[in-house]
Amino acid sequence: MDRQRFCEILCHGLTLCIDEIANELTTGLESETGRPAVTKCLADLRDAQAKLRQVQAGSSITTDQAFWYNLDDALYALEETPPRFAGADELEQVRERIIHWQNELATANAAGCARTAA
Repeated sequence: MDRQRFCEILCHGLTLCIDEIANELTTGLESETGRPAVTKCLADLRDAQAKLRQVQAGSSITTDQAFWYNLDDALYALEETPPRFAGADELEQVRERIIHWQNELATANAAGCARTAA
């Protein structure tokens, strides 16, 4: 799976999540007391999508825990929502690639820390 398709799939899943949450806010399904948390969640999803678009364009990004959680949410949204944007095999490839990407970043960060400490 190439980087373009990987990013397309995850961006589409994030769009599904963003649309669902935005709809809840617009239609008033979310209580006033819950709105700040939902608004933050929506901002985090949009941030994750913007970062994926940067990756798609070949830029490097800084990730945090929320970014990885949002990618998981994107995959769940794709599994739950017909019509299927990606098949089960392709979604599994995306899952594997996310884990590989996390491992690459962890290795790069560990090497950077080791060089800095030396």
